[in-house]
Amino acid sequence: MSNLQPIWPLTINGQQIKWQEFRTSYFAKLNDILNTPFMVPVSICGKAPDWYSGIQYKKLAPSWSIYSDWKFNHHDNEIYTKRFNEEILGKLDPKQVISELLERTDGKQPCLICYEKPMDFCHRHLVADWLNANGIIGFEVLFFTKREQTIKSPLESDNVHQ
Repeated sequence: MSNLQPIWPLTINGQQIKWQEFRTSYFAKLNDILNTPFMVPVSICGKAPDWYSGIQYKKLAPSWSIYSDWKFNHHDNEIYTKRFNEEILGKLDPKQVISELLERTDGKQPCLICYEKPMDFCHRHLVADWLNANGIIGFEVLFFTKREQTIKSPLESDNVHQ
């Protein structure tokens, strides 16, 4: 467990952010994410698809060395996880990461996206675990409902987390 202090509320662009959630998903759900008004997709992969023109945050991407070692060495998830946690996440400050993500999304909820389906091994789940362990609530969006696509942004809602 981390000994970091809670980082909420944050102030981004002069607005106080009182909620502390993010989502994760994958590129196949991009249209659903774009149709959810309070959510902004943020690619965290090493190379986004050529057709993707949205926000990218490569600080959370695996290095080519980590990825190629995993790809060409029998998909050893344990080694990948150890290297990713040490070489990528171990060098980052979660407070700075979430602040930068919220700045890039203008205070809307970032949805961290990559290629893999929700139940497949993917570094975005390692990122989510790391953020969760540091007091930032997040979870994988398995499906999108019409209700999610009509919810107000936490900045617009009176019902925000305190």
